[in-house]
Amino acid sequence: MGKSRTKEIECVIASEKIRATLRHKFSITIGVEPNYYVECNQEDCQYAGENKPPCPLSLELFADEMSKIKEKRQNKKAGL
Repeated sequence: MGKSRTKEIECVIASEKIRATLRHKFSITIGVEPNYYVECNQEDCQYAGENKPPCPLSLELFADEMSKIKEKRQNKKAGL
């Protein structure tokens, strides 16, 4: 992905601001789309790694970034 994509958001679980970062899992399989997920800086959170309610983290937090990533990937495939 290159750049770190991080946002500070208010977390109702931690009752404080947290840092949410868009990440992707690497795959050794050629042609497979990366699997994106959101990670927070609260290692002790009971919902860490879940991204399921009541956790406020979701890919929708990074909708603009995901659109740019998809567009860049399409342009690369098209040779632009």
